[in-house]
Amino acid sequence: MTPPHSVETPEKKPLSRSTLFFYGLSDMPIQMAAIPVAAFLPNYYGSDLGVSLTAVGTIWLIARLFDAVTDPVMGWLSDRTQTRFGRRRIWMVASVPLLMLSIYKLFMPEPPVDATYLLTWLIVLWTGWTMLFIPYYAWAAEMSDDYHERTRITGWRAWIGMAANVVSKLVPVIALAAFGIGGTEATLWLIGTMTLILLPITVGLTVWHVPERPDFVPARMPILPGLRLMWHNAPFKRLVFAFFINQLGSAISTALVVFYIRNVLQDESGSITMLLVFFVANLIGIPFWVWVSRRIGKKQAWSVWLSPAWPWGFSLHGADHGDDRFSRWFIQCPPQCHEGGRDRPGPAGEWRGSGGLVFCGVVVCHQGRALHWSGAGTLGARAGWFFTRCR
Repeated sequence: MTPPHSVETPEKKPLSRSTLFFYGLSDMPIQMAAIPVAAFLPNYYGSDLGVSLTAVGTIWLIARLFDAVTDPVMGWLSDRTQTRFGRRRIWMVASVPLLMLSIYKLFMPEPPVDATYLLTWLIVLWTGWTMLFIPYYAWAAEMSDDYHERTRITGWRAWIGMAANVVSKLVPVIALAAFGIGGTEATLWLIGTMTLILLPITVGLTVWHVPERPDFVPARMPILPGLRLMWHNAPFKRLVFAFFINQLGSAISTALVVFYIRNVLQDESGSITMLLVFFVANLIGIPFWVWVSRRIGKKQAWSVWLSPAWPWGFSLHGADHGDDRFSRWFIQCPPQCHEGGRDRPGPAGEWRGSGGLVFCGVVVCHQGRALHWSGAGTLGARAGWFFTRCR
């Protein structure tokens, strides 16, 4: 079955499984560290190390605003880098020392620490993260021109990264069950140690075994004309808005979960178990959604997921179930939206659209968390006080 409005491309030999495997390895440390940074670190520094919630929220906001500037700069630099090792891989390798040092400092701090310490090492972390994340994810779109093959590339990367995410949550659960070692500090130490070990190994294997395409010419449109092009693309704006709403809810819930479990449920070690169950479900679902997107198309698959998600979200808050036409309206994109909202076939349009969507996702995810912490702290709320009144 051919997905509606699918983009037909000439038949090409698919990438080997070994290539997909080695490419996906570098997503392991990204996924292993992402949830601790988003969910555990704010709680740890705010509740255990004495940094106020107002300061935590302000620091996250400043660090992510800094990241919002460095992301497009990194994309610009990566596109224009010319070395014997390629454009993407050289930046990935350069990111490893920054990430290892900042993860060690943030995940295993030696008290006393203060707001300046947290801000400094968060900025170092996001600088290294940008140097790894932006070239690495952009590289995926360059590995194949085929519509379905790019889904396959992303699926392999997502599954390998999610498998590492699950293992990184499973180890603290085993440590708690078998040895009685638990709590936020122990969880951060265990995940931080695993990330520090895997980061140089996985990035090294990726850059050693996966070549870059020498014939690929990236789009080189200046930032402002590119933004104007996206602004005048109405289907793309609907897609971004739907993505914004989806990611905003995810960002806020991720920021809340550890505080809720520790301060409302009074369960010091339950956060990691809950996250393990959640990510196991994610891991199981990835192959299914790759299959669905190939059968009915990517935007249709997303719409299928969003349609029940909207009324489910409303039902959790005691509201009416609403109408799934709300979600389907956002995803009714004509062919121009396929492969990142391009206006015409070719890599340039694809790169601009997907890059814009990734940029919006980064901003929404992390500013949603930062605004939550700033708001909670400004209200003068200690975590327990705040959540007790929100039950």
